[in-house]
Amino acid sequence: MERHLSKYVGAMVMYLIAKRSKKKYGIDDERLALYAALNSWADAVGDKRMFLGGHEPNKADLSVFGVLRAMHGLDTYNDVMRETKIWPWFRCMTDRVGSSSRTASKQLEITVKE
Repeated sequence: MERHLSKYVGAMVMYLIAKRSKKKYGIDDERLALYAALNSWADAVGDKRMFLGGHEPNKADLSVFGVLRAMHGLDTYNDVMRETKIWPWFRCMTDRVGSSSRTASKQLEITVKE
């Protein structure tokens, strides 16, 4: 009972926080804001290095990678990989970090329909 209560109350709280954050930061379309942020990230990494940390991932690389990996299996994940410049960096991170113990490595293959 407590587990279900926590799940649904937590979802409601996160919804309210997200709604307030959208207003605070002037975000009209969450998906477009995500695309812009990921393209900005890809631009910051650049073409001359594999990771923001250079030849090795740093904590920022790991943080962004963790968010994207958590999105795997969602429509947003496929959209992000298709609509942004993040895929080359994400592929390098997946190669470096390896497959998750909770996610089969086969699942991390891009499933975007062209």
